Amino acid sequence: MSTRCPCACCGGPAARSRGRAAPATPSAASASAANSPGSSAVITCPAGRRHRLQIGGWPARPRQFLQRRRHLIHRRCSRAAPPWQRPQASRGTPAAGRAGTKFALQCFCVRRRPVCGAARTVQYIPAERQTSGSLSLNANTLFVAAEAQPLAKTGGLADVVGGLAQALLQRGADVTILMPGYPRAVAAARDVHSLGAIHLPMALPPGHSPARLLQGLMPDSGVRVVFLDCPSLYDRPGSLYVDATGRDFCDNAQRFAALAHAATAIAAGETPLPVPSLVHAHDWHAALTPLLMHARGLRIPTVCTIHNLAFQGVFPMAAAGPLGLPPQSLTPDGIEFWGKINFLKAGIRYADRVTTVSHTYAREILTPHFGHGLDGLLAHRAAVLGAIPNGVDTDAWSPRTDRLLPQRYDARSLTGKRACKAALQARHGLPADADRPLIAMGSRLTHQKMADVALDAIDLALAAHADAQFVVLGCGDPKLEAAYGALAQRHPQRVGVAIGYREEDAHLLHAGADMLLHGSRFEPFGLTPVYAMRYGTVPIVSRVGGLADTVRDVGEGTAPAARANGIVFDGESAEAMCAAMARGLGWYGRQRHWRSLQRTGMQTDFGWEGPAHQYLALYGALAPALAHVPAVAAEPVATAPTVQPARGGRRPVAVPDAPALSPADAGAAVTPA
Repeated sequence: MSTRCPCACCGGPAARSRGRAAPATPSAASASAANSPGSSAVITCPAGRRHRLQIGGWPARPRQFLQRRRHLIHRRCSRAAPPWQRPQASRGTPAAGRAGTKFALQCFCVRRRPVCGAARTVQYIPAERQTSGSLSLNANTLFVAAEAQPLAKTGGLADVVGGLAQALLQRGADVTILMPGYPRAVAAARDVHSLGAIHLPMALPPGHSPARLLQGLMPDSGVRVVFLDCPSLYDRPGSLYVDATGRDFCDNAQRFAALAHAATAIAAGETPLPVPSLVHAHDWHAALTPLLMHARGLRIPTVCTIHNLAFQGVFPMAAAGPLGLPPQSLTPDGIEFWGKINFLKAGIRYADRVTTVSHTYAREILTPHFGHGLDGLLAHRAAVLGAIPNGVDTDAWSPRTDRLLPQRYDARSLTGKRACKAALQARHGLPADADRPLIAMGSRLTHQKMADVALDAIDLALAAHADAQFVVLGCGDPKLEAAYGALAQRHPQRVGVAIGYREEDAHLLHAGADMLLHGSRFEPFGLTPVYAMRYGTVPIVSRVGGLADTVRDVGEGTAPAARANGIVFDGESAEAMCAAMARGLGWYGRQRHWRSLQRTGMQTDFGWEGPAHQYLALYGALAPALAHVPAVAAEPVATAPTVQPARGGRRPVAVPDAPALSPADAGAAVTPA
């Protein structure tokens, strides 16, 4: 069988406008020959590359099949496209002889990076060949979260929720995100329409308008998103969680209890949305969902992911009644926490699986120092606790394709990074000098991020290293913001400070800096150093949480240690942080080794491929209808990954696999935290 490449880059409308031929329809003989399961064919694209077309049966009207679904075929190798229903005949009825057939698409190429922009494989899966290990197009996963990139964002939670949903969709999963109906988020989504009113069994503000559900799509990824539209709760000035003065909204308990009630109503089939096969609650804002589902006896598996244990959603006990929480849960064995109610404790207590976002952090939160009062409960539920590290959007955070940079570059040629450095220096009023080391700091100016320690450490480094420059981007504690502003005024030629956050500023910061200073007293994962490494900026980090997993220290030898990609320091003192910066400046003076550090970081795989497969394995173990064997071969992954061994000879904390808990099992007594 010989035909043209069935992809938009070679035969779609855009290609035809450039004078390329449209893909030819296979002949009847070819289609007949391809109907045997597992058959394949080789196609040649206009770039002269040979690609393999794997077919398990050829659909009726193949040309329409390819043309209608070309937009679902991703432009990158080894990326699966979203699932889709079988093509319809011209009159809108199923094609003859193909009733009940389902299809899936995936990208595939014989060569790793073909000139044509990635060849396509079309995989046809007849319904009779689907097994429990194949994707069920009727199964779906409901994400419940307070924010999701690019609709609403205050931190890394939004990046992870949006990125994971997109990665799962690209691998054939059906994902829906439920989030609050912030006006700006609703305006940013596309194809938004109303699904009707929804009843929330809780007290709402007097005179509130009826709550309703809106459905739309993410503007970039096409992930389905459902908004809980309730203006009295979500339409207000300020940030997502705080008012214009930086104080928490006094009704945050109501705002996010309403979100959990909406998720429970969807799971109970009380809305036009399909009943999910699994519900995934992200952080404390959504953590009441497993409790409310358990109270209603819903036998739908739940997962609760802890993105930051320091934020738990603790509110007065008096709020429990108006929030519609079951009275039997208001005990130490339930969600009571030192005389108050704890939203995150509800998720840990009642979810069938509890995950966090790095292996080291999963060990740390089992100790009193990092457990924030919940270490006892987490230790009791260690059988269902696991760690699945975060990924990053390698398309959005790539210096090779970043449209927010003055000049692009990649690991093979870092020339464009010098132009980005000059732009960063100019933006902050610093003298332009490509040879002077530039250390950046981009994070929240808070106690967790050691912003107080970094302030003193930068002062020490300014005195010890006369050629070093510093740029600080972030916001947080007003006192720390003022202190960093004063530091910039004392050293106008060496320190630049920008209070606030803009996406374009963050991209330029990572691209233009030589080093990234990122101290932290605790860190669940640490996306910022990963972004920095993607841009060839060497991170200087604390040895805690996810930072200890992603950053490998350069060592003390004459050459960088194997696979080293950064500088790691211990402790919380300004002296330790300053010494780490001194080590970084020393390596910066040895440019051959410095380039090796940069390239190692840029070439490290931090994408969503591995995490997405692990989540799919976890979902499949909990809800058999969600079991999915990706068409792209992948290494086997554990259902609930065991926490990796600790450094320094510490015994690892075993997190074994465990069966999904029934509502009765989930109601067993738990040792109070």
